[in-house]
Amino acid sequence: MARKSVVPELLPLLEMYIDRRAAEWEAMPLFKRRPTLPTTKDGKVNVRQLVRELCLKPSAEQHFFNKRELKDVINLEAENQGVQPIGSRALDDEAAEAIKDRFARMSSKGKKANEELVEALRHIDRLTEDNRTLQIEVERLKAQISSIYQTGEITIRGDA
Repeated sequence: MARKSVVPELLPLLEMYIDRRAAEWEAMPLFKRRPTLPTTKDGKVNVRQLVRELCLKPSAEQHFFNKRELKDVINLEAENQGVQPIGSRALDDEAAEAIKDRFARMSSKGKKANEELVEALRHIDRLTEDNRTLQIEVERLKAQISSIYQTGEITIRGDA
């Protein structure tokens, strides 16, 4: 047998609670407004305190995270009061994880690019050395040709 949903039991209780909190919020002068929903030090909805204020068992906390109908009622008022919604920590964690993944990919790409750069520099060094060797050979051959030409062992067309 499927478990009975807790939403029909909790939703009316929660809506009355939220209505009271919203009324308190609206009654405050604009310049003195502060959230009437329970919040954590970092400005997020404090579900644990909310459950206490509703006089529910601590095990009821899970429903406010898992039941969309309950979470949405709270998050709408949280947004109105400038409080971070239920689940924002999970979103923060997802964002942090995405950033870590991106850095890891970038680091991996950077490492690969660095390895490719080192290999390219080695190749340039080899080509530079080959170029020096060829320049030396060209200079040796020029000197040899000049020597042969000066001794008269060979004549170049137009010189005869």
